[in-house]
Amino acid sequence: LQSPLWYVLICVFVAIVFAIFTYIKEKNYKASPKYLLAATRGLITFILCFLLLGPLVKYVSQLIIKPKVLILVDNSRSMNALGIKAFLELKNGLTALSDYLQENEFDYEVKTLKSDEVFKDFEKIKFELNTTNLSETFSDIKNNYEGQNISDVILVSDGIINQGVFPSFQKYPFNVHTIGYGDTTSVKDLSINGI
Repeated sequence: LQSPLWYVLICVFVAIVFAIFTYIKEKNYKASPKYLLAATRGLITFILCFLLLGPLVKYVSQLIIKPKVLILVDNSRSMNALGIKAFLELKNGLTALSDYLQENEFDYEVKTLKSDEVFKDFEKIKFELNTTNLSETFSDIKNNYEGQNISDVILVSDGIINQGVFPSFQKYPFNVHTIGYGDTTSVKDLSINGI
């Protein structure tokens, strides 16, 4: 109610006074129809006065959206570079991660770069992209999942980015966690043995 509560009491008073003074001198009706008509007129008068106060009906609805975790797998060809054994180890680790998320009742999805398809099985992911553009992928996630409460993105990548802006130079509305995959030994590109 936008008006003070005592305005409602004034409406009740006006309705009672109007109903009484309308039918107090009326002699054509018996007592019971007279009271019924007075009560009806009083009720209608009260409703009209109350509506003049401009009541406001408020409806509050609450929708709780659980935070969602997105597992983003780099599906470029460079992820196959370490061989079958390391690749199977990666898939087993990702399966363990998804099992952990399921056991702890997290809402999660598994996606790959440049794909709108959601995977439930890591075996179905094909590692065939020639490029890795993480900034474009993170921007797509930010736009496509707007309003869906993405809390965390877990990035599984070898870290080889060959297209787009380096993602650490941009801000995102979700936390980014990385799982590095690859060989940590440094390989010499070029060496001079003698002159």
